[in-house]
Amino acid sequence: MAGEDGRKGPRGDFLAPPARFRSAPFWGWNDLLDPEELRRQVREMADRGFGGFYIHSREGLETPYLGEAWVEAVRVAVHEAKAVGLEVWIYDEDRWPSGFAGGKVPARGDAFRAKGLTMELGAPSVPEDAVAAYAVEEGAGDAALSVRRLPLPVRGSEGPLRHEILAVLRSEVSMKSDWFNGEAPPDNLNPDCVDAFIEETHEAYFRAAGNDFGGTIRGFFFDEPGVHDRHASMTAGRGWIPWTDGFAAFFRERRGYDFLDAAPLVFLDGPGSAAARHDYWRTLAERFRETFSGRIGTWCRKRGVQSSGHLLWEGDLGVATRVCGSIMPNYFEMDLPGIDILGISDREVSTVKQCASVANQFGKAGVVSEMYGTAGWNLSFERQRSHGDWQAALGVTLRCEHHALYSIRGCRKRDYPPSFNYQSCWWRETRVMEDYFARLNAALSGGKPVRDVLVLHPACSAWSRIGTAPRGFARRGLDRDLPWAKEYGERFNALLRYLVEDKRDCDVGDEILMRSHTSIEVSGPPVFRIGLARYRAIVLPELDSVLPETLDLIRRFAEAGGLVVVLGTPPSMVEGRPSPEARRFFGGGNLRFASDFASVAELLDAVLPRQVDVLGEDGSRARSVWSLLADHDEGSVLFLTNRDDGEGCWVEARVLRSGSVEEWDCLAGTRKPAEFEAWADGTTLIRTDLGPSDSRLFMFAAKAASAEEVPEVNGRSRPAHDRGALGRGAQSHGAQRRAARSRVLVEFAEPESVEATMPNALILDRASFRIEDGPWSEELPLWMAQDRVRAVLGLQPIAASEGRQRYLWVGEAGPRDGTAVAFRFRFEVAEVPPDGVKLALEGRADVRRIRLNGEDADYGSSDLGYTDRGDEGWYVDRSMRISRLPMPKTGTNEIEVEFAYLNRTEAEDCAVIGTFSVRPDRRIDLPSDTLRLGDWTVQGFYHYPGSLVYHFTMESTLRSGERYELDPGSYYGTTIAVRVNGARVGSVPWRAAAPLDLTDFLDRGINLVDIEVFGGPRNFLGPFHCAEGETPPVDWTKFRRYGTDYSDAYSVVPCGLTGPVRIVAVAERRPQPQRQPPL
Repeated sequence: MAGEDGRKGPRGDFLAPPARFRSAPFWGWNDLLDPEELRRQVREMADRGFGGFYIHSREGLETPYLGEAWVEAVRVAVHEAKAVGLEVWIYDEDRWPSGFAGGKVPARGDAFRAKGLTMELGAPSVPEDAVAAYAVEEGAGDAALSVRRLPLPVRGSEGPLRHEILAVLRSEVSMKSDWFNGEAPPDNLNPDCVDAFIEETHEAYFRAAGNDFGGTIRGFFFDEPGVHDRHASMTAGRGWIPWTDGFAAFFRERRGYDFLDAAPLVFLDGPGSAAARHDYWRTLAERFRETFSGRIGTWCRKRGVQSSGHLLWEGDLGVATRVCGSIMPNYFEMDLPGIDILGISDREVSTVKQCASVANQFGKAGVVSEMYGTAGWNLSFERQRSHGDWQAALGVTLRCEHHALYSIRGCRKRDYPPSFNYQSCWWRETRVMEDYFARLNAALSGGKPVRDVLVLHPACSAWSRIGTAPRGFARRGLDRDLPWAKEYGERFNALLRYLVEDKRDCDVGDEILMRSHTSIEVSGPPVFRIGLARYRAIVLPELDSVLPETLDLIRRFAEAGGLVVVLGTPPSMVEGRPSPEARRFFGGGNLRFASDFASVAELLDAVLPRQVDVLGEDGSRARSVWSLLADHDEGSVLFLTNRDDGEGCWVEARVLRSGSVEEWDCLAGTRKPAEFEAWADGTTLIRTDLGPSDSRLFMFAAKAASAEEVPEVNGRSRPAHDRGALGRGAQSHGAQRRAARSRVLVEFAEPESVEATMPNALILDRASFRIEDGPWSEELPLWMAQDRVRAVLGLQPIAASEGRQRYLWVGEAGPRDGTAVAFRFRFEVAEVPPDGVKLALEGRADVRRIRLNGEDADYGSSDLGYTDRGDEGWYVDRSMRISRLPMPKTGTNEIEVEFAYLNRTEAEDCAVIGTFSVRPDRRIDLPSDTLRLGDWTVQGFYHYPGSLVYHFTMESTLRSGERYELDPGSYYGTTIAVRVNGARVGSVPWRAAAPLDLTDFLDRGINLVDIEVFGGPRNFLGPFHCAEGETPPVDWTKFRRYGTDYSDAYSVVPCGLTGPVRIVAVAERRPQPQRQPPL
């Protein structure tokens, strides 16, 4: 029976995960929006297994943001989503960060523009706009030996003495920036500014689609709002801190004194600096939370929708402090708090833990993670899964892929790839990933994570140490004290990671939230309770300062017998001020002190029984395996994920839970009884194997453990004291046992044939240009050639993705619109392919003529209407139109593309496509009929963005009592799909998914086995010319290299099936594995 929220419980939801557990990508609206194309893409997202999408304005948008056409596009998308059962989220800004409504909010005037309190040190006089003035006796560096506040206006005798200099504070308005569409960043500390943002944005959506609020439209997502954007700028040579007109009064209300009395000590180092800085950042954190996150959350709940979003650089303690004061309190104001993990690294444990802790403590709907941005165009399903799995183990319950781009025309293809949309050949396999994570999310959501350790967040200590350079800083992340704060935050992150690897799952405690939501329970073993979460131990990680309420709570918990572990030197300050009380308490006897992470773990082990432990073959803790244990009404769920992407492992999981155990296969969508042992103390032992980057999911039935009733499973039970090493004998379980009763039926040396699923390609990204009848330029990277053209024509440069949105200027006429501009591309042909070649070209609406070797091409009309791929109307993206070219010649060939160049024109790299091969030296040659196992980029498919199907034939004599499995061996690519005799068997999206059971698909005699290896857009879209190689993050700058950062050489990544490919016969001794469900 379904609950009030529609949940069927983890068992029912696992078998048929509803939309709420399915991924919802940022759907990047980034071009001139076409209603029919919007409908088509919504239907495709539903077909691919997504649960919804976020409507998100992105770089390249040509439909005016929040204009009539935009609003109509929203209605179209919502209507189609409702028809196919998808959920809609509204991303609340034009690009990012949230708060400026595409520029409409700051355009209201200076009151709505970001401000900074700036310091001019050594000012010649006190200006009329001074907020305050001071006489400063300077010390070394940024030290101040003394600071005197001067009365305003300053009269002659009241000014600085001979040994002092004049310091002036001003309230300055940030300069304007093209990133904010020619406006300044918004003032997110000003309640009127945030109200204006809600009026311009949220109310506009309510007017457009309010009837669907709380239904198809689930909520709003804000992205990286803050009070110090990287584009904010003040007068050069002046340090500054975020400010707003009402901040001084707000500070006096909260802290009880005039901030301007202490303000210089935020900039300068001197007696009282720690207190001034602590009070400033704490007050800023409170102001931002109440003004922005709180206001947005309140509005959303009144309108019946959820508030969601994430903050900027959550894992960087220094920048996070600078932009919002403190991260975690803002999660309290959200219904579905979120994070952003760029790339595919598992480094940011603290980023996930901060958010997941608030969700656990206050019963939030879950945790959404914006994933994969900047990972590049070469993202395999295995890496996709691995990156999602480790976050799931730490508490993430919903993926938001960054992103699904409406179009990759022009600049859009360089917008923090990858894109999860039709432009990638693996798009038709995406449902495999979506179903996997939907099942995993369904199993993990709704349960209560078992975390009995609380680690205090160091935000309050950071407040007391973060000042700002009085004479300014080069950029935000390099402000004087932020590198220290970043390193301090990294030590905190390292502690959390150590505890995760040690199987001591924990939450993080924020001191602001703890003030109002914490209690100490002493009726039994002492419990430190925050909201709904209960902890048996507290860890203090190298803190300098705490709030007075925190000190009192810790003291009471320790005096009640609770375990408090202090790592390193204990805090000696309260609110940034030296505290005799803190020194007395932390010098007392109710605490445990640890010198390093291992000591912390030992002290926890001495008091707290382990809920989960995972051991390797030698009996030591398997630190590469992360775990999550959560309790549901139906039982408990255990998730294990191997963080080692190079090696698999055998492990023994010991779980302080009892009852029967099932293993749930998130790839196949099946459940089966698991082998386990039950011990007298209520511990259950599970032995299992994990491949590289592999995971396992187990469900324990809800059943009370008792020493008198220990169920025997497979005839085995063990006493509680028998806890030896796993030993080599355990390796007989699983693969080794199967290997002992298996035989290789066939090993394929090479495929009989290999088939491409789309035309091959040769990228042309270097060109000469000429304007009208002028001379040809030297050959340049095309983007650089276009920049020179636009400069000559008096047009703004478009190489960098940092300017005003295109909808603001793309319709304006340029001073020389229509000027004839030709680009000349060269390519080499070793032997002419019999079927000739074609040209895949963007921007054809502005093309006057296409020629190959002086002969005009038949490039059809300039209509950019969407057509099906079947008529060869487009290639990779629907904006990339196909033109038939005259026959090329052996040797050097020249393609001339002449534009009637307009302000809107985006000349982009083009591609020669057709049935041919491309040598590693990038010469076109005859199509190859001898493709072998191995990297296809060196076998004629150098820039190929599609998939190849490897055809094998086998003759089999099937025996009863045997099962037949395919092991495709190794491959380079995104994923693999397998068909036997024309029927889909399943996929091998990651190494650990092999082997694949073919038993039900094989016939006696001849069988046709097809293995399709999916590549991706990387070798077609680049980046190709990074001298240092493709290093993360992959953003537009990686595609726009010059000088020593540029290399003439082309960099591609390997693709292809490398094998060995084997079919193995296995003697049946256990129930046959379930097949994967059809796509």
